[in-house]
Amino acid sequence: MCHTITLITLEVINISDERKTLKTISALKFRRKIGEIMNRAVYGHEKFVVEKAHKPWVVIMSVEDYEDMQDMIDTLMEQIDEDFQNSLLESMKEYEKGETLSIDELWEDLKKKEKAS
Repeated sequence: MCHTITLITLEVINISDERKTLKTISALKFRRKIGEIMNRAVYGHEKFVVEKAHKPWVVIMSVEDYEDMQDMIDTLMEQIDEDFQNSLLESMKEYEKGETLSIDELWEDLKKKEKAS
C-alpha cells in the first residue's frame, strides 16, 4: 500500500522596521537621486521625508502605500463612527431574522433610489 503525503509550506513574511520608518533625506539628495528614491518607494515600499533648510517639506511614498494608508484611515474612522456601527448592528439583526434581499432585488432597490434622487 502506498501513501501520499502532501506538504504545504507557508512562508512567513516579516515587515522589517526599515519598511515602517520614514527615511529623512535632503532636497538636494532627492534632486540628485530622484529615480532611485522613486524606485525604492515603489518597489521597496520605503517612505521618505524630504527636508528643505533642515525642515520636513514633503513625504515620498508609492501610490499603493498611500492608498493602503487611506484605507486604514477609512477603516479606523468607520470603527469610531457611532452611526456606522449602529447601522452594522441593525444590518446584522436583519440578516439573522432572514430579512435579506437577493442580488436582483438589491439592484431593483438601488435603481428605484437612483430615480427618486
